[in-house]
Amino acid sequence: MGSPVGKRNIAEQIDPTHEDACWRENFSTRPYVRSGASFDDYRAAYSYGIASYARYADRGFDAVEATLGRDWPHACQGSHLTWDAARPATRDAWNRLADLARSMQCPCDEQQAYQFDPSPSEAIQ
Repeated sequence: MGSPVGKRNIAEQIDPTHEDACWRENFSTRPYVRSGASFDDYRAAYSYGIASYARYADRGFDAVEATLGRDWPHACQGSHLTWDAARPATRDAWNRLADLARSMQCPCDEQQAYQFDPSPSEAIQ
């Protein structure tokens, strides 16, 4: 597992535009996405996961989940998703960046594209 310094370096290098494009391209493969849902239904949850990882990179998702849930109504950017529906996408975006930090790949490095695992992981609960 990377050090908090390594995680912080990755958090500082996050390119929100790139992350948005990655999620737009891959969101429909995620097991929590409702049939017929659009990317815009989940965009705020992904953005929240990205911003939250940048803010709390030195802590795990589970350690800040209660805070994130409490703050979701203020951070949801008009999303109609409840926290229960948004949580898996928020966690997914967080875990993508945490995985990148562990592998020390820059999330904005086009040469090292993150590979989505289409199977549910223990992180998507």
